[in-house]
Amino acid sequence: MPFSLGWVDHDQGARDRIHEILAHLREPGVRDELGIGTIRDSFASLLFPGTSTVQTRLRYFLIVPWVYRSLEEGGAVGGEIWRMGEELEREVAKHLALTREKGVIGKRGGRRLASSVYWTGLGAWGLRHEPGGRNGSSIWHRGLPLRPSGFPEFDTLALTAREAEYIRDRVAQAVPGSLLAHLFLHPRSVKCGFAWEHPDYEGFSSSHKETLQHARLFSEVIDGALLLYSLLLARRAGREEKVGEYQLKLETWSTRLDGEALRNWSLPDFWMTVRRGRRINPSAQHFVGRWIDYAKSGALNAANHGFPGDNSAPARLVRRREKALKRLRSRFSNQRMLDEWNGGSGVYRMGYRWYKVRGYLDELVAGLSRG
Repeated sequence: MPFSLGWVDHDQGARDRIHEILAHLREPGVRDELGIGTIRDSFASLLFPGTSTVQTRLRYFLIVPWVYRSLEEGGAVGGEIWRMGEELEREVAKHLALTREKGVIGKRGGRRLASSVYWTGLGAWGLRHEPGGRNGSSIWHRGLPLRPSGFPEFDTLALTAREAEYIRDRVAQAVPGSLLAHLFLHPRSVKCGFAWEHPDYEGFSSSHKETLQHARLFSEVIDGALLLYSLLLARRAGREEKVGEYQLKLETWSTRLDGEALRNWSLPDFWMTVRRGRRINPSAQHFVGRWIDYAKSGALNAANHGFPGDNSAPARLVRRREKALKRLRSRFSNQRMLDEWNGGSGVYRMGYRWYKVRGYLDELVAGLSRG
């Protein structure tokens, strides 16, 4: 019996974007207080396409196709595939929840489905094709490994050697110029906190190293804007313990800036790289450009200038940016929103999903070793 594609929306691009937006809205710790998320996501997509911080385990890149291909093969058509697929995904989650596996999606009975988390990544890695494409009657890659016996009843998210080889090869073929493909072709378990600290960094291509250099400098520099934002809020809220905390963090941040690298940083090259991954709003570019100028000039050096006062140019820049983004919900003008502030505002160093990729590499190495 030929399989039906009636269950797939005709506007696949729109569907991908919806899934991506929903995933980012759910991502923990990804609050974008100063409107710089597009730059962060640009680097993440350039370096590690198809990944997302809400993904959990590599085997879900196979589980989702297994679910929907099994329904296609069973003759399900139209909207019933979505309905039955949701039920089958929850059936998989129910069985995995009985194990000690980490990263089981839906383990606590939530509404999140693995398909909503992995759909865009499946397309990026070439496991899912556009309807009516060269794969004929199914949207799933024809080389997909066989489902485990007893599916949907299986008890592990660990990859078999065959599955690890398949995912490695899919990524290498689907996104061949990415750092992700390079790392998957040369998998190694590492403990470094950022991709630019990888022990094999010198063996990366010049293009990868250039992108990582831009990503590193942006991560280091913009961290100060987030810290200053939190310091300004702490002052306004009268949270003296937080004032001291963020003053210390800002001082540490400013002393660790790589001054020589900043002076040699080509901003035209930086923006050209960023635009390869995302369209950047002019207001975001203006804010980031001004902040980088302050960092390059040494105006943010705590040893020379002390902590930026509320009326300093850097403070005014940060305050204007937040007000322009949040308008009536700005914490600088809305007391209720300030009262709801928990003392932290997404203050974290940007790693561009590296911690997720690092976990995937661990899983890949373990799977390949089972051969």
